[in-house]
Amino acid sequence: MPLDYTIPLKAAQTTQTNPLQTAMQAMLFRMANLNSQALQQGIDANNAASQAFKESTDANGNTDYNKFRSIMASGAGAYNLPQINNSILDAQQKQQTLDTGKLEQSIKVQSGLRQGLGSLMQKPDLSPNDVLGFMSTQLQAGAVTPQVVAAEMQSMPSDPSQLRQWLTQHYQSALQGETQMRAMFPNYQKVNTGPATVAINENPMAPGGVGAVGYTVKNGLSPEAASTPTQVGITPGGAPINGTREQFVNQSNQKGGVQTALSPYESASQGKAADYENDMNGRARAAANSSHYLNEAQALLQGVKTGGGTEKWKDLAERAQALGVPRDVVDKIAGGNLGDVQALEKVLMQGAIQQMQSGFTGTGAVANVEAFMKNNPNLNTDPRGIEKMIGFINGMNGVVGKEQQAYRDFINKGGNPADFPAKWNASPTMRAFTGQIKPVKTGTYNGRKVVQYSDGSVDYQ
Repeated sequence: MPLDYTIPLKAAQTTQTNPLQTAMQAMLFRMANLNSQALQQGIDANNAASQAFKESTDANGNTDYNKFRSIMASGAGAYNLPQINNSILDAQQKQQTLDTGKLEQSIKVQSGLRQGLGSLMQKPDLSPNDVLGFMSTQLQAGAVTPQVVAAEMQSMPSDPSQLRQWLTQHYQSALQGETQMRAMFPNYQKVNTGPATVAINENPMAPGGVGAVGYTVKNGLSPEAASTPTQVGITPGGAPINGTREQFVNQSNQKGGVQTALSPYESASQGKAADYENDMNGRARAAANSSHYLNEAQALLQGVKTGGGTEKWKDLAERAQALGVPRDVVDKIAGGNLGDVQALEKVLMQGAIQQMQSGFTGTGAVANVEAFMKNNPNLNTDPRGIEKMIGFINGMNGVVGKEQQAYRDFINKGGNPADFPAKWNASPTMRAFTGQIKPVKTGTYNGRKVVQYSDGSVDYQ
């Protein structure tokens, strides 16, 4: 509806408020409140984690992580449980790697000791000096301690005939120790989890027990497969987004899947949105044409007399013109320049057709036009009524143009086309046009016209 410019502005008497700034302040307040809540949740989760560690750790410093997870999952600690789970898994994997490395080193030392004793046993001229030399070598290598060397020297027989049997006993002890160590070595079973392959220990005697994670290897693609063009998603409008196979796999691992098509509901909504957009664009074109014809009509009205009976006088003037009556007489009969009257009639007719298509998506059929003409400016309409009707129709045409611009802005900001009709019907422009709210103040801000309405809403024009 046209704005009432008789409403006083009184801009100088009050301080102008920026509605956008007010809305931004409210949004910032909400964001600060959400950030504060998230921070408090994080603090509570950290406190819960500390208490859970305390309850899950024994006097020797050993932590029961299964108990820890159970405590965390049932309280405030659940907020950080996914991150803590990853940290625990990483720590356990590092500890498993460290323990396995120590065991491997011990096995190497024990194996070296056994092999050295076996070599001594093969010497035909074995003597105590050979044994002392071997002990010295093992001591320097760190395989044995000085205390062990001292004890073995005391137990070593002085009789050369008993020395070989003594070595055989030590060889068997070394072999038994090596066998026991190897029995403690992890037996890994590879488990493919999709994103990665995880080595899970199945040996109950190994460090960490059954289920300990030995290592994790991220599953990958060959360079050729990774670079294969693949659809990796869709836009909000349903258009495919193409990328590489590697991108598809990464997104699938992170999100648990990739959406490559609209749901039936989304497809139906997009179809309705497309119909709405096509209809709106058609109405916008018709509104622009309607405004053009109305502007032409306003120019023709300056030299034409309209009102009751004008159409009949126009018909009479046309008959007089056909009989050869002089032009000035014909024009007097028509109430003005007959050519202008005829042009005005055609312009108003075209304007009615365009207005019907703009506002009501009419077909332009003769019956529809004749019915619609009764409610639109025509030759029989009082000139004062024509001016008011033209003003009202131009206002309607302006609303269609604003609707089209608002739709473009909405889509450019990432809005779902299916959500726009409801948003537009609730806008200040439409509520003002349908009389739900009234303008109470007009002004300007940053060079743009601003209208404030009776419900406090603001519209930039």
